[in-house]
Amino acid sequence: MSAWITLSPKDIAVADEVGTRRRQAAIIRNRTQKNNRTDDAKTLLQTDIEGARCEKAGQLCFAPVEWHSQLVDDPRGLPDLDDFIDVKGTSYPAGRLIVQRDNNKDWAYLLVRSHKHPVYEIVGWMWGHQAQLEEHIMELEPGRPAHCIGGKILNPLSELYEELRIRQAFR
Repeated sequence: MSAWITLSPKDIAVADEVGTRRRQAAIIRNRTQKNNRTDDAKTLLQTDIEGARCEKAGQLCFAPVEWHSQLVDDPRGLPDLDDFIDVKGTSYPAGRLIVQRDNNKDWAYLLVRSHKHPVYEIVGWMWGHQAQLEEHIMELEPGRPAHCIGGKILNPLSELYEELRIRQAFR
């Protein structure tokens, strides 16, 4: 069952700052887009901002949990939340969880939908090794294959919440 999180104006401002910093860091580092994406600068900035808003919604859903993107401008190699949860956002009401072929198999991938901004739908999650089965592979666009998982087969949020609490208790 999905959870719904409403971002406050302050939450939105924080996420927008994170997304903007992320885009600026990508430009400074001359970071290229993965998976043959050819978006223009304005679209890339909007994508980073929407991604940061989805991450903020995930952070609020699983609070208290650390949000790495808020702490570093270049979060590559780090999951978004805690030490194992990576948020995958989509603006489509029936959007799927998209896990890239080279994403970490040991992380949990959390699907967050932003189509009702400022209300965000936290849909469900899946381990990387589950998501990266060949049965889930499809080309989103020519030359951009990824693992795409519909919301109906995702694991329930209660299981991820319990996994997070167990990990936090043993630190």
